[in-house]
Amino acid sequence: MVVHLRANNFREFPELPDRVLRVIASKAPNTRLAIRANYKVWRQWCAAQVPPRRAYPARAEDVGAFLQDQAPPIRVTRSGDFEVTKASVTAEGRPVKRYATLSRYLGTLSKLHIDGNHPDPTRDPEVLAVWRVLRRGLVRPKQKAPLSFEVIQKALDALPETPTGKRDRALLLLAYTLMARRSELVALDVENLDIHKDGSATVNFERLKTGQPSTNYLSPPIVDTVMDWLATAKIRRGPIFVRLDVAGAKKRTRLTPQSVAIVFKRITRKLALPELDPQYVSSHSARIGATHDLVEDGASDAAIMRDAGWRTTRMVGMYSRGAKAKQGAMAARLRRLMGATK
Repeated sequence: MVVHLRANNFREFPELPDRVLRVIASKAPNTRLAIRANYKVWRQWCAAQVPPRRAYPARAEDVGAFLQDQAPPIRVTRSGDFEVTKASVTAEGRPVKRYATLSRYLGTLSKLHIDGNHPDPTRDPEVLAVWRVLRRGLVRPKQKAPLSFEVIQKALDALPETPTGKRDRALLLLAYTLMARRSELVALDVENLDIHKDGSATVNFERLKTGQPSTNYLSPPIVDTVMDWLATAKIRRGPIFVRLDVAGAKKRTRLTPQSVAIVFKRITRKLALPELDPQYVSSHSARIGATHDLVEDGASDAAIMRDAGWRTTRMVGMYSRGAKAKQGAMAARLRRLMGATK
């Protein structure tokens, strides 16, 4: 695998040691591509400096300078504080990078150094100081809108009895019940379904980001919805979700991961719910909605982690910030206080 990476996607980065490439090789394909893209931005910045900076192992002062070059200028206020200007371009006139983008760059650099047994430059006090100032000024991304089961039920009722409607019902339900990422959802094959005598089923599939096997349960009504779509599209084996223009053909084209968000946005626009902005609906929305619902049902973090294929409770917290807030100690106290005043 190391030889393969050096001969292909990572041939531009001879400075990365074998031990780092072995770790990268163990990642999912999309993760490898993301690491390559993030590191390439950093490396190109290093090469463009005068004199050029060393990309790996990196120096903390270079990482700090890199962050400042990607973000709006930092200025000193009248009170002597530091703040990030509201400019849309950097000091050099280039478009500024988003908070999430800079976070990805830092995460990649951190992991590459840890895997290479080098000091992590992103944890250096100099870099942390720059990042602390930038975080206060950069716009944080708004969390994507959750598709709760209540919303999905409304969508199931609203969708037409057409091949498109039947496919979209199955797509929504499997995205929610399997808590699947978009790549995992479109990778599902009929062979992944294990139908039981009572009409329920288990779905055995791979969590593509972690490479871990997952087994999730489907109730009989959900199985009926999926089987209705498969019968309509005459699908007996292979991909569950295919393009509708070739659904009846001998050669079936698997639905792309990018299509999932398009379908979800189209459905939410049709529902026109005042509390649900299609702008914030993504392919992760059903996964977020399922997490919210499970938290509000009182499910443990360990159980949610198992169903979603997560390895840490941090991900449960990220996906359920609003629902977790409702379960907080202050939320419980406020409910008791409001009850006492009635």
